[in-house]
Amino acid sequence: SAAGGLAPCANSSEAEILYLSVPNSTTSAEDLFTRATIGHEFQHLINASRRLHVNAATEFESTWLNEGLSYLAEEMLFARESGLPSLQNLDGSALIAADAVTAFNEFQFNNVGRYNVYLLAPHFHSAMGSDGVETRGAAWSFLRYALDRLGAPESASLWAWANSTETGIETLRHGGLDDPVGWMAEWSVSLAVDDLVPQAEERYRQPSWNLPSLIRDIRGDGRYPLDLIPVDSETGLRFTLRAGGAGYGSMRVAPGQSARISVRPVEASTGVRAFLVRLR
Repeated sequence: SAAGGLAPCANSSEAEILYLSVPNSTTSAEDLFTRATIGHEFQHLINASRRLHVNAATEFESTWLNEGLSYLAEEMLFARESGLPSLQNLDGSALIAADAVTAFNEFQFNNVGRYNVYLLAPHFHSAMGSDGVETRGAAWSFLRYALDRLGAPESASLWAWANSTETGIETLRHGGLDDPVGWMAEWSVSLAVDDLVPQAEERYRQPSWNLPSLIRDIRGDGRYPLDLIPVDSETGLRFTLRAGGAGYGSMRVAPGQSARISVRPVEASTGVRAFLVRLR
């Protein structure tokens, strides 16, 4: 980078080129996802170009957010290809009814797959964690949740995020999220609540996708794999969480009985938000 901002490579040809395999009539994974990859990489290219050539940013976007935005770009290709807009609470039956299974497999299957991997151990990961499959799945899901909650038009928030000179959480504030970390906490609740708990508040819903149903359809074991860890009545449960991460403890209280719950951070200065959700 140069003083006061980013600078292009001194030997640059000043041309943006994406090198990709050319899809053909085969059904290999490489061919299947080429078009999704184009959308994904163009988001990276546009994001970097705006920062480098237009908005005089001093650094590139945080990896977790940059990847999440690129997976949103893949989802938008699904919407364009299938004709299905956001906020439809799509599940497998809706995809079949709209003849959108092929579009889903090409542009959206991997997003749901990465989200599924995140659900297996969310207390070890975070939407804004170090780069990896779990982080990418969580980042896509959180950004979709944020766009749904911000409301139409999506383009306004996306434009603001693409033109931010900040990074990470500050970029999200630039796009209308007044409390990104608070929203991330409430999104974490939605993982256990959306389409699972009737009459849940809107801030705990993911209105574009019925992910519990969709993941059950995709997985061989037919289950929704959010890791709910039993809380021992004597020793309790202890989590080591990343910033923006969440742990899910579960307990049963017999009819006519009561329970007392205490949540304590190991370090007094650590901020922790606790939510109690009745699933049954």
